[in-house]
Amino acid sequence: MKLIKYIYNLFFSLFNIRFKGYYTRLSYFNLVKIINKKNTLKRNSYLNNRNINIGKIENKKGFLKVESELIDKNLLENLFNETKIIFNERKEKEYKNPNLKALIKNNEVKIGSSLYKLATNEKIINTIANYLGVVPVCTYINLWYSPKKNNPNLEGSQLMHLDHEDFQQIKLFFFCEDVDKDTGPLVALDQKDSTNIQKKLGYNLKEQNKRISDNTLNKFKFNYLTGKKGDLYLVDTSQCFHAGSRTSKKDRYVIMIQYLTPYSYMKKFKQNNLNFKFDKNKMTNLEKIVFSF
Repeated sequence: MKLIKYIYNLFFSLFNIRFKGYYTRLSYFNLVKIINKKNTLKRNSYLNNRNINIGKIENKKGFLKVESELIDKNLLENLFNETKIIFNERKEKEYKNPNLKALIKNNEVKIGSSLYKLATNEKIINTIANYLGVVPVCTYINLWYSPKKNNPNLEGSQLMHLDHEDFQQIKLFFFCEDVDKDTGPLVALDQKDSTNIQKKLGYNLKEQNKRISDNTLNKFKFNYLTGKKGDLYLVDTSQCFHAGSRTSKKDRYVIMIQYLTPYSYMKKFKQNNLNFKFDKNKMTNLEKIVFSF
């Protein structure tokens, strides 16, 4: 087993698997799942009841909309109150990406805060675990502010692409205000269509190749992920082509939480650099697992 782990680590290091095509990444992902089977079983043993969830992420679709009625009312109220303060205090500051401003850092998230409770919500974790097949690793929690913009020229993450951190992952997008087509919502293709596109184009995730123009994809259905204040989406951004923060008439306010598998390509880079500052003595066993590889 040690030899096998050495070989797949060497293979990953030499060939930068995370930037390769669909079949190479799929083969690597299946290999590491086999090698880490015991770790998977151990992680999943901390789930109390996987039937307690907020819905099912269908493999053909790759994303799930969860309406606010399925989320605890007290949690919703606290999320709105806590995030409103941060948005108001920080949204006008200068940030590296003016189209999408990430307003906080991981080390600002506190145990007991509404952001922490959302990220560790048992129903949400169960839903993601049922899709990924393993209790996920929460690697990122932030508030995203996208100011309204009229520039029709799309660039960067405004172009259709897949995320490279893992073969499968889930990003949670929680709406702090209503999001409609005039708010520059996330646009995503179904996973089934995205997989077919990857195979047909020989798509890979190298920086010079990962962005795709809308014209190339105009035969496929574009899903505009809109909703009311308090709704959320769970989206596999590694398997569904997507783009966001496009031309908009209104500002967009969302919470974004990233969940990777413990087999992520980024494990070596992230496992000691998540920068969450939590007192483990105050965490449940499941919460400890969710914030560690």
